[in-house]
Amino acid sequence: DAEGDKVTKITQTSSLSIEGLSEDIIESVKEAVDDTAKTYDAIDGVEYSSEITDTELTEKIVINADKDTLKEVISQGLLPIEGDDDNVSVLSFSESIKALEDAGWTVEK
Repeated sequence: DAEGDKVTKITQTSSLSIEGLSEDIIESVKEAVDDTAKTYDAIDGVEYSSEITDTELTEKIVINADKDTLKEVISQGLLPIEGDDDNVSVLSFSESIKALEDAGWTVEK
């Protein structure tokens, strides 16, 4: 979400096919999801959820883009940014889109 060029909330949804994976690998994926949930749940202003079916893992991460939450997720390496990460208080929507596209992401508009 954004107000003008200022990002106010970041929502990321990811899907991973687990169809055909061995039970050991699926168990490892579940453990990684549990660890990820603990990391995100410990940060105020961040919501993490996941769902695992027989064929797919879906994760959703919602990050409020206020100054304190940004500093925390950046300091933990959960939100990669360029530049002086100690002084980040606002994310530029247009610069974020450009950086994601440059990194090979598909941005839905």
